[in-house]
Amino acid sequence: MHDSPDLEHKACILNNLACAHFKNGNYLQAYSLLKKSLGVLPNTSNTENTIKIYINLASLANEIADIKEVESYLNKALDLVSTLDGPKNDFFCAIYDEFGVLYRESVKCSEAIPFFEKALQYAMHNTPQQSLNTPRILDSLGLTYKIAGNYNKASELHNKALELYTKTLESHPNMGISYYGKALVHRSRGEDTTALQYLETCLKIFQKYYPETHPEFAKVYNSICQVYNSQFKHVQGMQMILKSIDIFKKNQLENHPDMAKFYNNLGLVYKGLELNDSAIKSYETGLSILKAIYGDNYPGLAPHYNNLGVIYRRTENFRKALENYLACARILEIAFGEKHPLKAETTFNNALLFGMKQHLDAERKLLQRSNILFKCCFGPTHPFTNKAKMNIQRGAMLAESFSFDIGQPAI
Repeated sequence: MHDSPDLEHKACILNNLACAHFKNGNYLQAYSLLKKSLGVLPNTSNTENTIKIYINLASLANEIADIKEVESYLNKALDLVSTLDGPKNDFFCAIYDEFGVLYRESVKCSEAIPFFEKALQYAMHNTPQQSLNTPRILDSLGLTYKIAGNYNKASELHNKALELYTKTLESHPNMGISYYGKALVHRSRGEDTTALQYLETCLKIFQKYYPETHPEFAKVYNSICQVYNSQFKHVQGMQMILKSIDIFKKNQLENHPDMAKFYNNLGLVYKGLELNDSAIKSYETGLSILKAIYGDNYPGLAPHYNNLGVIYRRTENFRKALENYLACARILEIAFGEKHPLKAETTFNNALLFGMKQHLDAERKLLQRSNILFKCCFGPTHPFTNKAKMNIQRGAMLAESFSFDIGQPAI
């Protein structure tokens, strides 16, 4: 029979080993070790150590999309924190941060933001981790506002995070996340050159700290693929997205939500190369991964439905095109309301579908509506706004001649 100190020491070793695997991107190994660590902890264990393990388990569960377990781990950590007599700010900060990640990855931005704001309040207190916690949570908020379509707020938060990092640190891997967030904002605004510069800066930072098979690289390559796609450099885009898929396969993350995003963008590459059957297969693979994790009403399904609609419209399968456009619009309406960039894009694509079917009055009304949404979401001078306006001005009979398919990258 083992003494409690021996078991606690063993749990501590397992926890530290798990943290090492986590930093190297070996999420599944880390998750397994943390579960073992929790299993060997004696009932008389130090409460703070147990709380740390629960928080680490929640963090890893978020990373590997074990969403059913995240909330359970965090609630157990909260219950234990309430029993502490000593400082609690760092624990509350970490717990609320992970709740925010859980809801953000579920694309429930209105629920995620209050948790990140709570975490930020605790991070602002004088704690040893303050210099890292505050900018890290600002970046998390920035990524959330970007998903919600508030690009100005997202940009402001990433800039603030980067400013805090540079004031206190010469270099840190988290600075890569700030640049990554800035890149996503510029990409969403159609500013591809600037986005690519920030993505390259992000890569250089990650290369200092992570092995080349770390999942963070896959996310950056995925975003570079999006830039290349929008520049019609589909062969270069293919090289990037295949790197992303290969990294996740090496880390045994084949059924991860990010893998669905990679397949969505692989579909966009195939679409650009006019390989329609391969595009459809990629979009549907991404859909199946997301549905298995989140169910049929997950907002992240919307780009896949939109992109399937584009392909089916291109191949003149109008029934399937309309079916997918409507599925996309329904999900976006529930998740974000009317005024979201993706809703504007879907409305535009739906207008072109009606144009091809010679339903010209419906086409004109949808084009006018999409123009209003583009102005609201992107501003009056954005390329999407200008092209939507051009289609209206050319008239319903000529609209298809000047149309452009809007393929949506994953949320």
